[in-house]
Amino acid sequence: MKNTFFAIFAILIIVLVAGCDFENPYVPDYAGSSSLTGRIVTDPVIDLTGTEIVLRGQKSSATVTGADGIFYFRDMTPGDYSLQIQKKPYLLDSFPVSISKATDDDLGDIKIGLKGAIAGNIPNDKIPIVRGEVEVIVYIDGVPLVPQEDSEGELTIDLSSPESSISIRAETKISVYVDSVPYSAVVTNDGNFIVEFVPQGIYNDIRIQYNSEDSAVLIGSGGPVVVKSGQTRLLTTSTQ
Repeated sequence: MKNTFFAIFAILIIVLVAGCDFENPYVPDYAGSSSLTGRIVTDPVIDLTGTEIVLRGQKSSATVTGADGIFYFRDMTPGDYSLQIQKKPYLLDSFPVSISKATDDDLGDIKIGLKGAIAGNIPNDKIPIVRGEVEVIVYIDGVPLVPQEDSEGELTIDLSSPESSISIRAETKISVYVDSVPYSAVVTNDGNFIVEFVPQGIYNDIRIQYNSEDSAVLIGSGGPVVVKSGQTRLLTTSTQ
């Protein structure tokens, strides 16, 4: 009788094990179980090497593409994200992405039109009174590091990996108004600046913010400024 009991128990265990699907195990909703891939395609076509792709959401992450524009995220936590795409000075776009549990999603070709840029120079006597801020970006192995939010809502950056190459880039940003629309522009110590990601169009008023809240200086001759996709419009500098 005892032997019969153990035989029945062994058969029951075999049946239970056979009924389990080990190829598709249960994955909890919070697990980092999914992947996301896609390819950036631009019009006009440019070399996409180093294009920054950032997923912002519950588990923010970033990567960079090669010349082909292909990106890939692994081990992502399911949820709603914002996919941000950037390559200075012409490529900038973002859109919402929903990542499901235990899926390998392929967004396919993501077609994005290029923006333009406006460049110029601030006269030496005006540089000291231009309002500017320093932006610091940390890169690990060439990929921008995205701050993570801890349990108390504080943004933190983990620099603990001893095997990674860490670099820090600091840029001075100023406010430039293009037909009253504010843009953040990069400026060098000698006063050269570039306004990135400007939509294609014709603009009539380019102004740089001074230290005073209500003071801005007109840059250029004041005539129409034509901005084309994938091109930088260089201003003939004249302040008024």
